[in-house]
Amino acid sequence: MYSLKGILPTMQLAALWKNALCLQIDSARFTAPEGLFKPNRWGLDIKALHQLIHEAIQLAPIDSRKTLLRNIYLAGGASLLPGLAERLELEISALVAPTIHTQVHLSPWRYNAAYLGAQIIASSTQFDTTCVTLDNLNEFINQLQCSTF
Repeated sequence: MYSLKGILPTMQLAALWKNALCLQIDSARFTAPEGLFKPNRWGLDIKALHQLIHEAIQLAPIDSRKTLLRNIYLAGGASLLPGLAERLELEISALVAPTIHTQVHLSPWRYNAAYLGAQIIASSTQFDTTCVTLDNLNEFINQLQCSTF
């Protein structure tokens, strides 16, 4: 586990307006993402991120696993957390044989990945036929209400 020694224990943010409010942020700013690796910290009884990735790779054909372990790519908002790729690589490496090399990559487009994906879908020729209309939604909701007891 990473050590928080040498990191300022508290950070102060002060507003720049007349009635300044001082907000103190302690070590929680560094430990909050720990729930990705230890979900019980968030009160969840689920597998951790590195365990899910490892399980998914284990479901692949045996001759593909080494390649997959060297090509883990992160995208999206959580991938912007400092040190996430390194920590994930460390945790996954602990789950495999020491001779197997794991590598986690950060997508250069990870900041805009959701927008880029939405833009691609929206510009698709089938966009209008795949969208859920208000009528579709209402019909679905009515079916749910009828089937509940």
